[in-house]
Amino acid sequence: MFLIGISGGSGSGKTTLALKLKKHFKSKKIGHISCDSYYKDNSHLPLKERSKINFDHPEQIDFRLLYSDLQLLQKSKKIFMPNYSYKYHRRLKSKKTMSPKKIILLEGIHILHDKNISDLIDLSIFLDLDQKTRLNRRIKRDKKERGRSKEDIISAFYNKSEPMFKEFIETKKSKTNLILSSKNIKLEKIITLINNLN
Repeated sequence: MFLIGISGGSGSGKTTLALKLKKHFKSKKIGHISCDSYYKDNSHLPLKERSKINFDHPEQIDFRLLYSDLQLLQKSKKIFMPNYSYKYHRRLKSKKTMSPKKIILLEGIHILHDKNISDLIDLSIFLDLDQKTRLNRRIKRDKKERGRSKEDIISAFYNKSEPMFKEFIETKKSKTNLILSSKNIKLEKIITLINNLN
């Protein structure tokens, strides 16, 4: 298994890049794991309390479970990933099944935070994008996909996302193998790199 890690700030295009690559290869040899699926289950808390949690802090990621699943894939074993609801801020009862793949795309803001996981990554990519564009993308996405108001999105971005980006995410940029401007990603370059893994 060859593990490609895609990191960057909120709204930098991590999921979009992963899905484009998966579509190009028609999912035959590529698997996609979103780190967001591994948010800790806070269903024991009322929804009002769950909505106050700073999900941009790395302590909200269940790195132990993610690491365990990646190890299973390395051993050519099937995994059952958590299915996380952004609307209700909790894990759903249903799970997503993934069979072992030759290449796994792991994307998320904190994929480089945990040393055990970062040590498994064979190729790390950081998507670099200015703050204004990331905010505009997040407003568009969260209004459409997560049913949130523009005011709440902007507040969360400046009070939660950006402080966490500065402290935990941007500091990892210099340690990645590739730093790409996500305004002008050369998809062909990454596709060629993946093809050369054959």
